[in-house]
Amino acid sequence: MSSEKGAILSYLFSEYSIHQRDFMFTSDTKADLHVGRQMGGITVGVLSGLDSRKLIESSEPRFIIENVNYLSNIIET
Repeated sequence: MSSEKGAILSYLFSEYSIHQRDFMFTSDTKADLHVGRQMGGITVGVLSGLDSRKLIESSEPRFIIENVNYLSNIIET
């Protein structure tokens, strides 16, 4: 896990009393999605960014969307 991103998330969880299972982590990189999974969040891979579909899929996010415009569809479910 990226120690910096993990530390930031841990701080936010503590500061705002957020349970790890109650957050959604959205990213366009395999590395970030890995951090989200390590922290216990719902992970959403976005295909319109940096990493390829293959890399995003290899991180095994719970959801994969073409771009962030589709994020509201996931939030509503």
